[in-house]
Amino acid sequence: MKVRVFVGLVSAVLTPFILIACHGSDSIAPIPFVWSSVSSGTTQDLWSAWGTSASDVWAVGWNGTILHYNGTSWSSVSSGTLPMDLYGVWGASASDVWAVGSGGILTTME
Repeated sequence: MKVRVFVGLVSAVLTPFILIACHGSDSIAPIPFVWSSVSSGTTQDLWSAWGTSASDVWAVGWNGTILHYNGTSWSSVSSGTLPMDLYGVWGASASDVWAVGSGGILTTME
């Protein structure tokens, strides 16, 4: 997996999650979420998470930390951005994931 790093101005903030709830009289009651704790294996602060499914989740954070969750465990992925912090992660698909951070860092996974 190659990591390309682009340093420049980031003119927009990528929002990792947008949650929308619908509560109309004809809507079905939403199924409640059940949260469970999963150890990330890092001591670095994590700032953002995004995923395409329960078995494809990305998290980013302090000191260029990038983690990937495969549904069973987290693994560390080199960002090439040390010592820059990463604050947001978002993707258009499982194969098109971007992270943004301090100093105008913008990185993508290939």
